[in-house]
Amino acid sequence: HGEKPQLDGEYTAFGEVTSGMGVVNEIANARTYGRQNRRLQNHPIDPIIIRRIEVYR
Repeated sequence: HGEKPQLDGEYTAFGEVTSGMGVVNEIANARTYGRQNRRLQNHPIDPIIIRRIEVYR
């Protein structure tokens, strides 16, 4: 979801979405614990399960 310079050097991009950005948006907008639980603040409340993925080389 766009550039995030604050994450440079901290995380690795490991793929590219070629279709299905709606699914990516749903994952990005999933409800998280937020301030309710500092340790899990960025973790989704409901599990996110990816049922299908295709890898192209």
